[in-house]
Amino acid sequence: MNNSQNSRTQLTQSTQFYSTFLKAGMIITPIATLLPWIAKSALNGPYYGIFTFEGYVAYSDVAWTTVPLIIAIFAQILSITPLMIGLFILNSIISNYNKGEIFSLQNAINYRRLSLLLLLDIEGILRSANPY
Repeated sequence: MNNSQNSRTQLTQSTQFYSTFLKAGMIITPIATLLPWIAKSALNGPYYGIFTFEGYVAYSDVAWTTVPLIIAIFAQILSITPLMIGLFILNSIISNYNKGEIFSLQNAINYRRLSLLLLLDIEGILRSANPY
């Protein structure tokens, strides 16, 4: 086996690993995000809450009716949307790498989409780093 075939085999193996890792992330992320809402007993823990101007409010202290609960679940889903879109874009880039299309127009477009997504979500990233 010559050097180019060996490097191609290594590229294929590593891209398959990362593709599997990203696909697992695409499945686990929504489940992990919605799990506290599905299993309401998990909301009674001290780690689930929100910072407001009045201080920290635990979700277990809120009297949930149907409409606020639906709005809260929708907001939780909306908050992971940029992450999920980013995972899909990364998966597309890695699948192109697996095909041997490293420097292609489609990858350049995907990198541009990924950078625009990061710029659009930078406010959310900064807010999550400092909730005050």
